Amino acid sequence: MIHNIFATPIYTSKAIVSTDDKQSILSLNYARNELDNGNVCFFGDYAQYSSLKKLIDYNVKQYIQQLTNQPKTFIVSGIWAMQHVKGDFAQQHNHTTHNDRDAASRLNLTTVPDISGVIMLDGINQTSGDLTFHRSNTDPFNNALGDDSSITAHSWMWTPEPNQIFLFPASLDHSVTANLNDSIRTTIAFDVIVNK
Repeated sequence: MIHNIFATPIYTSKAIVSTDDKQSILSLNYARNELDNGNVCFFGDYAQYSSLKKLIDYNVKQYIQQLTNQPKTFIVSGIWAMQHVKGDFAQQHNHTTHNDRDAASRLNLTTVPDISGVIMLDGINQTSGDLTFHRSNTDPFNNALGDDSSITAHSWMWTPEPNQIFLFPASLDHSVTANLNDSIRTTIAFDVIVNK
C-alpha cells in the first residue's frame, strides 16, 4: 500500500463572477507590468465586487475546511487582475519569495501569504495558456522514477477552463504559458492569510 504524504493540495471549482462585476474588472485601468509580460491592475478592496467577494470567500473556506476539518478565519491580503495579450506569459514564481507585484496590492504588508488563488475570468480557451505548477526542488527518487505521474512529476500542467478557480499553497511555484491567440486572457489573482 502506498501512502502519499506531503502532497500538495490543489483546489479547483467552478467560478462564476456576475456580468456586472466582470465588466467592471475588464474595464479597469491596466498598465504594463515591470517584467513586460502582461498588464496588471491592483485593487485593494474587492468587496466592491460582491459576486467576486462571495466567490473567493466561499471557495477559500471550502479549501481550508477540506484541509483542516475545522473552520478558520482569513483575510485576502492582496488582489489584482492580469491581462495577457498574444505572446504574454507569467514566469515561474511563487507568492512567498518572489514579489512580482507592487506593494499597493497587499492589504497586510507584514505577513507572507499562506494561500494563493487565480480565477479564469475571460478569454480562456485551449490556446490561451496553460497553468503549470512546479516542484521547487529535485529529488533523486523522483528523477529515477520518471516524470509520468502527479506524485513524481517535476511539473504539472492544467489547461484551464473558463470560469474556474484554483487555490494552492502560496509557496508553490507556478507559471502560465504564453497566450497563443488574439483574445485577451484576463485572470484575477489573490493572496490569503489564514489566522492562526
